[in-house]
Amino acid sequence: MSDRILITGGAGFIGKNLIEELRRQDYEVVNLSRGSQVEKIENINIDIRDGDISQLDEYKFKYVIHLAGVSSAKEATSKKDETIETNLGGTKKLLEYFADRDLKKFIFMSSINVYRGGGKLIEASDDLVDENGSIYAYSKLLSEEECDKYRSKMPVLTFRLTNAYGPYQRRSSRPNLIPQVISQAINEKKIEIYNGNFSRDFIYISDVVNALISGLQQDFTGTLNLGTGMATKTLEIAKRVAEIADVEWEDLKKNIKDPLELVPDTTLIRKSLGWESQVGLEEGLRRTWEYYVRA
Repeated sequence: MSDRILITGGAGFIGKNLIEELRRQDYEVVNLSRGSQVEKIENINIDIRDGDISQLDEYKFKYVIHLAGVSSAKEATSKKDETIETNLGGTKKLLEYFADRDLKKFIFMSSINVYRGGGKLIEASDDLVDENGSIYAYSKLLSEEECDKYRSKMPVLTFRLTNAYGPYQRRSSRPNLIPQVISQAINEKKIEIYNGNFSRDFIYISDVVNALISGLQQDFTGTLNLGTGMATKTLEIAKRVAEIADVEWEDLKKNIKDPLELVPDTTLIRKSLGWESQVGLEEGLRRTWEYYVRA
């Protein structure tokens, strides 16, 4: 039997995809979520903000992949206290619990949004946000700092994830760009985007999953940017989805406050984990479109 893995937030977008692949590779997986369940595996119902995690004692986990938390910057803005309690408080609680449990690896999923600026390939040493920025980004940064404190006690790996997309990503409740664009194409038979020159690094979910599993299997600890390393403008997303869906698209050219470009340098993750993104944008968008059409 393989070593047991705890996935927090396994019922979410990344978690569902990750668990499916881990099960295909015969890992023994347990999901910890606040109420939500994942089929065909064992689920533990705990609120990591204030729940009793001592019940984890019986499992003797060897790996933890911590995904649980407020995952939307827009949602975090309206739930500031909950965001800090969940993202920072929950992370700190798990680190404290597992610090002396002989873990082989603790992986924390952070965000590219912890970087202050854009306009070039961002490196891990570049300027980071502070308390005056996005509460979502700041909560992730504070959680990263907690991970750094525990790195001397157990192997801790932090990923700063770019804009992931693919199956299981929700299309309602403040959706991200790609599910929003696909939803417009399906439901409204047209696509409108706010600003076509807004550039981000879009990474297909299977590449994210493969990076997480590589992180489990490799000895590297520290912080890694997780993305393709390539900038894609939102007008390119709209154009490609419109072609797949055979609908018209329009750029509203509205002003935006965020950096026009936010794309990381991915040299270190490729060298450290031997990982490369495999799914190109065209293929990723087509797979995602097909999933939503069937859903």
